[in-house]
Amino acid sequence: MPVNRHRFIGVWPVRRLPSRLFWHMATSADPEKYTPQYGCYCAYGMSQGGLAGSDPLNFMMIDGSLHLFLKNDEVDTKPMWEAEVSKQQAEAHWTNKTYKAH
Repeated sequence: MPVNRHRFIGVWPVRRLPSRLFWHMATSADPEKYTPQYGCYCAYGMSQGGLAGSDPLNFMMIDGSLHLFLKNDEVDTKPMWEAEVSKQQAEAHWTNKTYKAH
């Protein structure tokens, strides 16, 4: 029986991360810098007080940390984040555990 040897970062297997991001993680002196914020949940969803899935290909480096965003056929939350500058709200919900699963 084959053994699954894929490493995980939060809930995302490394093999699903974009190759340029994986390269930065593998060669960085500070790999924690590339560990997604908010447990790999959508940063915009966290800013609104909710847990929403994210797309590992839809990301942004903000203040030296990796933020992932939801993107599907119906919505892309990265532009919403940029429009509202939601980092402080997301940090508050994550730190105080005042979020809800959606």
